[in-house]
Amino acid sequence: SMRHRWMVAGIALLIMASSIPLYGIVRQEYVPSNTDEGEFHPSRVYIYPEGFPMNLAVILGVLLVAAQEEKTVKVGAQAPEFKIKDAQGKEIDLAQLTAKGPVLVRLTCGCSGCDQEIGYFKAIQDAYKDQGLNSLAVFREPDEKVQKYAQDKKLNMLYAVDTKGKSWETWQTKTMPTNILLAKGGRIVAIASGCDPSGLVAKNLSERVAGLVEPPKKP
Repeated sequence: SMRHRWMVAGIALLIMASSIPLYGIVRQEYVPSNTDEGEFHPSRVYIYPEGFPMNLAVILGVLLVAAQEEKTVKVGAQAPEFKIKDAQGKEIDLAQLTAKGPVLVRLTCGCSGCDQEIGYFKAIQDAYKDQGLNSLAVFREPDEKVQKYAQDKKLNMLYAVDTKGKSWETWQTKTMPTNILLAKGGRIVAIASGCDPSGLVAKNLSERVAGLVEPPKKP
């Protein structure tokens, strides 16, 4: 959790602070001779100006790593700001959707596993659309392919294309598909990742949706 990450970072800072006198004496960088350079991940190499105190550089490095690992997209948290254009170029603003009611975001593609699941998610939208649910599918394929797919599958939900995968970065996931259920107002209620052609994932999400939508209107 975030609290634990910052606790570890704090302990690391205390340890490094206690070693300041040693840095003052040695005043040189030390890399073990038997260390494989391949073990140093390039995304975690930080460049500081020449003459920058080594102990401060290490401290800042720890803080930067802790910030990178902080996961903000999680159940109970508020959804991130998310805007994307549909096939017609119209902007879809998640904040506007969640202001009206619950939203089910699906980051997906047209692969065989996701394709087998799409029927279940269409059924969820059909079952709860009159009670305020909005479903949004974001595909990784090009517009032309998705447009044909949407027509063939008779998609009954909002959909958009993101070939660069920026949506996956926003939602802090690399899994295909990833489903995020949001309550009215934007609070994250559930996150379900991975394909399940049996329909179990969709069934569980459907049950969660039922607890979020408005009661059916009496005739």
